[in-house]
Amino acid sequence: MQLLNIRRATAWRLILLFLALLIIVHCGLKKKPLSPGAQKFKQEIQSLIGVLAPSLIEPIQKRDIPAIHTSLAKHLETHDSICITCSFRVGVLDRQGIVLATYPKIGLAGINFSTYQTVTEALQRGRIGSQPIFTPQGEADFIICAPVNRGSKIIGALALAVRSIDLENKWGISKKEFPSIDFNIGSGLASSWSE
Repeated sequence: MQLLNIRRATAWRLILLFLALLIIVHCGLKKKPLSPGAQKFKQEIQSLIGVLAPSLIEPIQKRDIPAIHTSLAKHLETHDSICITCSFRVGVLDRQGIVLATYPKIGLAGINFSTYQTVTEALQRGRIGSQPIFTPQGEADFIICAPVNRGSKIIGALALAVRSIDLENKWGISKKEFPSIDFNIGSGLASSWSE
């Protein structure tokens, strides 16, 4: 009987120790808050997507490339929050992940990006995805890809690319901090970016 009580007490101690370790690990894994520069960049990107995505719904559905170019130029040339001197690029993709148009025009039309994680996140899950990519010169670019919706249907995506050097110089965002930015939180994706 005494041996049984000792085993029960030991089992309870192990369970309590396990729970305590879970709590300690969980508390230690809390995300650090974003730096002020990362918060500002996130707001600027969400604002830009909020302006661009609705203006692209009709042109994407009609595959009206001149109208896509017109919309991109109209909004990007007047959007004062994004770094005009940065090598900031925008691509518009159809539902299959194929580039319809870019701003500035850089010759990517017709290229399929459907295998990129960030494009998959936008086109299949309806979420804003982001990831680093590396140019042939070894420089890091960061891609943010947002779905473009008509109602509840995803009809395409908007991809924004910015160089890591520009992220560092204008917003103070390091390569290490960029992945911690969740562009979906506080984005109003479902309500404000669809028609």
